[in-house]
Amino acid sequence: ASLSANWRQLFGQIYRYDPNYEYWLGRGYGTFGSPVEAGVAIGLAILLVAMPVQKKVAASLFTLERVAIALGVLALGLTHTATAWVAFASAILVLLLRQRLKRKNLPQIILASVTTLAVFLYFSTHDAFFARKVSDFSARFAPWKIFIRAWFSSLDTALFGFGFVRFPIDNSFLAVALRGGLLWVGAAAIFINDQFRSKTKSYLILLLSLLVYVGMSGLMLDVILYRHVVALFLCVGIPLLMRYAD
Repeated sequence: ASLSANWRQLFGQIYRYDPNYEYWLGRGYGTFGSPVEAGVAIGLAILLVAMPVQKKVAASLFTLERVAIALGVLALGLTHTATAWVAFASAILVLLLRQRLKRKNLPQIILASVTTLAVFLYFSTHDAFFARKVSDFSARFAPWKIFIRAWFSSLDTALFGFGFVRFPIDNSFLAVALRGGLLWVGAAAIFINDQFRSKTKSYLILLLSLLVYVGMSGLMLDVILYRHVVALFLCVGIPLLMRYAD
């Protein structure tokens, strides 16, 4: 335990985060700045590794991928990050829906979705950890409103944003909007629309899964800007989707 604490202190000094922050104690995040960032990065890595598994690959590579996924899930669990878990489960559900819908199992899918929602609602009201997560998410609405009002406080900030002034937002959508304004928001929409219009059905399913993950995790963390590992995974992920699409 003392060795773990010493390493935590060392990482804190090197990467300039508080290793004694109350809500991060007992949660693994290694060299990342927080358990949330670690969880989101690990979950995205698992998702990108899981996508090729759906295709026919060599037996040795298939085994290696399964081992990597298992280790990734274990690491994700050690972060105790609900944000990454919810986003990861939702993204995997998209991939599973593709397989299930082919087999006409829509009633089972609806039942599984309703059951999952019921379990989450139960724990969010009866478990202190989940209740705190729900409360934490709800509390973010107030600062989001302040950011939005600042964004539209003038015509130039609405169109072009505030530039790369480093201040925490913990929301990818607002992070993009406040840095680049409607110009960046429009460019992102055009890019995503172009991807959906010009690719195969298999690619679209994989892309949708990735968008679901980034979108849901992005509600609690600015995963696109200032999260270099996540950005690197996304840069690798787009070509990977094209490689393994039909």
